[in-house]
Amino acid sequence: MNYKKLLSILSVSIFIASAILFTSGCKKDTFSTKGALSFSTDTLSFDTVFTTLPSTTQFFKIFNKEKQPIKISSIRLAQLQSDATFRLNVDGVSGTNFQDIEILANDSIYVFVETTVKNPLNPNNPFVINDEVQFVTNGTTQKVVLEVWGQDAYYHKGEIYRFGDNITWKNDKPHIILQGSFPGVGVDSGAVLNIESGSRIFTGNNAGLWVYGTLNATANSWADSIVFRGLRLESYYKDKPAQWWGIIYGRNRANVITKLNLQRVVVNESFFGVADEFIFNASFQQQVLPLNLANYTTATAPELNLKQCIIKNAQNTALFALNAKVIAENCLLHTTGSNVTALALGGNYNLTHCTIFNTGGKYLEHKQEALLVADKIANEGTLYNANLTANFVNTVVYGSLENEFRFADDNDKIRFENCLIKIQQDTANKYSSKFTNCKFNEDPKFKNAGDGNFTPSDSLNSPLIDAGKTTSITLDIFDKPRNTPDIGAVEGN
Repeated sequence: MNYKKLLSILSVSIFIASAILFTSGCKKDTFSTKGALSFSTDTLSFDTVFTTLPSTTQFFKIFNKEKQPIKISSIRLAQLQSDATFRLNVDGVSGTNFQDIEILANDSIYVFVETTVKNPLNPNNPFVINDEVQFVTNGTTQKVVLEVWGQDAYYHKGEIYRFGDNITWKNDKPHIILQGSFPGVGVDSGAVLNIESGSRIFTGNNAGLWVYGTLNATANSWADSIVFRGLRLESYYKDKPAQWWGIIYGRNRANVITKLNLQRVVVNESFFGVADEFIFNASFQQQVLPLNLANYTTATAPELNLKQCIIKNAQNTALFALNAKVIAENCLLHTTGSNVTALALGGNYNLTHCTIFNTGGKYLEHKQEALLVADKIANEGTLYNANLTANFVNTVVYGSLENEFRFADDNDKIRFENCLIKIQQDTANKYSSKFTNCKFNEDPKFKNAGDGNFTPSDSLNSPLIDAGKTTSITLDIFDKPRNTPDIGAVEGN
């Protein structure tokens, strides 16, 4: 073998390979010299953000549609106004000013944005704040506008109103209830909280309104209704249950009866709607205040006066009462994860022209009867019992289950008159003495219950139309006159 020739060939090959490696190692990346970036939006908008509270995180994408990588010389927050603080995160890095950001060919990166709105000069009205994220690429400047609507509010973080307090919440700004050392706002025994017509109450996670005294929330008209709902206003959170605890009421601690007076009030997106504190304790094995079911007597019964109220989209119940005195007129209770209405352990209940309805929803599965009425309740191995009287007049109890009404079969003080009820027919026959002029298992034929329209449909010949009993209630839930009354909360056309 000619070793000299072989060594010569190897030497040449090594030289060529080394040259290739050297030149490729020294070669710089070639970036596009075009300046045009593309964006997923030209304006990033935030729904109403309450002052001093951080917003949810929004984002947009930056696209490089070129066949070569592109280098963005500068990405910066313009900081055009001082009324809000914006926070950026570009491709995983936080800041307000970024240099030499590279995007591969036909690739993209994310820009995440959060904001906190400062207290405005005009605190009562919503206001808009604009800023910009500016981009410089190959000498070309581009921007994405940041737009946020701010709203100042009254903040209630762990407040407790004590015996003798008489507090009024005004309607000129929203009210924000937040968890503090106490889980929301407490109205202690002997205290009074008045909420003005037209008020909007937004409540954060793990917070609620706890009433052991008196709550007066009466709206003058539906144009000025009082609304309780979750804190988040983004469309993703619309009608989503369990965003806050609810209006939770308890027994008095100073021989003063707990009272809730609600009219034209909407309670939405809660865990419990309007409920006795027992259900909170039983669900989470924790107590805001100690309680004993043996103390749930008629003498200490809370008084609930609910007129023209809507309680909906509750993770548990819309209305839960134990040995209470409840008058509910023209109330619409629907879409819950448990019983829509549960009345137990005694009490006196009168529901007239109410609609109790459940088929579940986007976030909720309907598994339990819409209406539960029982004079007994078991807790930690002990069965408690008390006298219960319940009268339902011109009321709808309906849903997607085969049976939507469960009751204590040995209680002869449960009465239905001119109602439409979904119940197994043999049960209705067996307990016929409980029902007078009632309709069973007929589709109520609402106009669009899935969209919240519970008006009986004329075109579909709803069995609710003109089937009610004349009572002292002359208007429906939305103040429409009742001439020949329909069954349910809403009068037909």
